[in-house]
Amino acid sequence: GVIFGAILFGAIQAGGKSMQLDANVPVDMIDILEAIIIFAVAAEEIIKMFIRAQEKRRLAKIGTT
Repeated sequence: GVIFGAILFGAIQAGGKSMQLDANVPVDMIDILEAIIIFAVAAEEIIKMFIRAQEKRRLAKIGTT
């Protein structure tokens, strides 16, 4: 996910100016796309951390019973 996100992020950064000129895309739209990419890459790790924490709690609960 990180490598794909980095490549996509770089492509958007590099093509942002031409998108503004050729397709009349506002600067804010490019910023939103970048934010979505960052969120998608970070969300994977956040979900993994949440699942690990839930598993630890479940195992701790089983261990104390």
